[in-house]
Amino acid sequence: MPAPDRLTNLELPLYDGYPYWNTCVVGGVYHITLLPPVPEPMLLEATQRQALVNRLPVCLVLGEHDARYVDAEGVMILSHAAPRGGFLFANKLWPGLRGDPSSQDFLLRELRLATLINWQREGEFGLFGDLTKGGRPATAEEKARLLGCQPDGTPRGLQQCGRCGDWAGVCIESHGVLAGDVMTVHCRCENHHRCARCGGLLWVHRLNANYYDPKDRSIWHVPGFCAFEHRCPREQPGPRTRRSGMQIVQCDAP
Repeated sequence: MPAPDRLTNLELPLYDGYPYWNTCVVGGVYHITLLPPVPEPMLLEATQRQALVNRLPVCLVLGEHDARYVDAEGVMILSHAAPRGGFLFANKLWPGLRGDPSSQDFLLRELRLATLINWQREGEFGLFGDLTKGGRPATAEEKARLLGCQPDGTPRGLQQCGRCGDWAGVCIESHGVLAGDVMTVHCRCENHHRCARCGGLLWVHRLNANYYDPKDRSIWHVPGFCAFEHRCPREQPGPRTRRSGMQIVQCDAP
């Protein structure tokens, strides 16, 4: 008999408009990208590239029992269980490939996806990132080394980046319910989340991570769904490779 959590998982809704990408933007929030029905090797190549450019884990879903999970480093794992449940979004993250969005197959899959998303939106709901900011309680050694501030009021453990001017490092939160927790802070140079279509940054700061604002001397967390606010500039003509009706955009992140 399957474990109770397995039974619960099987009861969660599954979108069946294969093939598509299911991108984990932040825990419980996923983005669905419909893909053209092209040969599997092409989809595998495009999936790894998408994960490496977005720096977000993505699953290539080919069927209910046929999925390829790719982490943000491009490592792929075969699975017999497609991702289920979560809050779904669409048309927010642009793919690095294109099919024919006017085809009958695409339009039908898009309609079913919109129906599922609209069903999820019935009633009120809120989206939250990691409320812990990725922190953890500080050890005695960390408290001795990191508690307190530098002369200018910046938390101990943070250093100013000579390139972008932001602060980065490991420090201890001094405000709110997370006071006393160890936090990792990133500067803008460490932001590696890019759009697979235009190559621009998905957000000013690194997603699902923290940055320090010297104006209010606070550590702010950036939830992954901030990427949904990205807008590509007007598309410029560039090199493309056409394969069986699919275009793979040559987007190389700096």
